[in-house]
Amino acid sequence: RQLFFTYRTEKEKAMSNLLVYRPGAGNRRHWYSVNAGMLSAVALIVLVSLLQPSGFNGIAFHPSEAIAAPTRSTTIALTYDETRLVVVNREANSVSIIQVKDANGNDVANKLFEIAVGQEPRCVAVHPTDRAAYVTNGITGTVSVIDLVRGREVQQIKVGTEPRGCALTPDGSLLYVANHTEGTVSILVTSNPLNPILDGSVQVGGSPTAIAITDRGTGNISDDTVFVTD
Repeated sequence: RQLFFTYRTEKEKAMSNLLVYRPGAGNRRHWYSVNAGMLSAVALIVLVSLLQPSGFNGIAFHPSEAIAAPTRSTTIALTYDETRLVVVNREANSVSIIQVKDANGNDVANKLFEIAVGQEPRCVAVHPTDRAAYVTNGITGTVSVIDLVRGREVQQIKVGTEPRGCALTPDGSLLYVANHTEGTVSILVTSNPLNPILDGSVQVGGSPTAIAITDRGTGNISDDTVFVTD
């Protein structure tokens, strides 16, 4: 079965049948689910149409400053300047930051930091500014915010039960987190990379695991789509 969540104006509400409450988004933001028929017996795929939150705190990251590319859940992520790797160490409850290119552009392999995070880290996403990385912690039920410049965890943000997959929108303004046991997807505003703000969640059902986000190259995240696999 396939579910589609999208933003509708007041005039379009009658076209959909189920309102999904999204805290902090105000009266101008609504998510709706629509039964779209059978998709696959193997995986439930949830399509979530992106929308700009009603307000951002901190510095916004302009889409033109980011490299346009689809994003997805992963346990290893390369910074956008391609000089460092961020690797999730699930059994050690940590993440490692490894330098893979020096100032002269030469290939290297230098471990810079190993940073303690929550219990059972599952996924990492790197912000396009290369200032921060986000790590989901399955047992702790949090997202760790990592300062990639100073090499330390700056905070943990409580999300849903057993967060697993995570992915940023291509412009770096939103982080989506799949809460496996809870059957929800949490949404965090990440326009201020080191100070994300939880902006609510969407009920998707099942056991969401991984996330991928398209990039249509328009510079407008409302044109993109989030895929969540069960």
